[in-house]
Formats: sequence, structure tokens, C-alpha cells
Amino acid sequence: MSTSFNQDLRRQIFGEQPELAFLGHLSRAGLNQQDEQFLRGRAGDFLQRLQQAMGRELVQGGLPTLQPDQFFEGLDFRNELYRSTPEQRGRGLGQFSPRTRWQF
Repeated sequence: MSTSFNQDLRRQIFGEQPELAFLGHLSRAGLNQQDEQFLRGRAGDFLQRLQQAMGRELVQGGLPTLQPDQFFEGLDFRNELYRSTPEQRGRGLGQFSPRTRWQF
């Protein structure tokens, strides 16, 4: 198979199911399982951002040229992860500091 054919097939698949591009790039981000699962749960947010970017291209008068694969490849998943608080990511404050005891 030619490289051009593979690229066209890949664009078609990701165009029809952009969540596959998201999941593929997320799995390559090198995150631990808990962090990856947290971001997987926010897939809808990432897909909406892709749609917004494509919508901007349409509003500017052209057909969208942005491919889901390109969009998700450009995301820094670690940065996206650390925009959330530890509590949102399922990590309690107890994991970061020992319990303290107050005596009055």
C-alpha cells in the first residue's frame, strides 16, 4: 500500500471518528493510568474544542483543513492535566501531606 493511500484512509477514519485520534494521542502521552483515565473521561471537552477550531475555519469562509490527528497531536496533555485541581483528578489532599492533629 502506498503512503498516500494510508494517509487518506487515516484522515477518513479520524474524520468519521475523531475520538480515535484523541485516544491514540492520549495513550502516547506517557501519563500514568489514573491521569490518562481522568483525561479520557473529559474526551467530550476535547472533542468540543476540536469542533470549535473547525467551526472557526468555516466562519472565516473556507472549508476546514484541520484534521483531528493534527489537532490532538498539538495538545500538551500534561499541561491539560495540571490545569485541573488534584481533587478534580481524584487525588485527595491527604496524598500530598501527612495528616495533622490539632490540640487546643
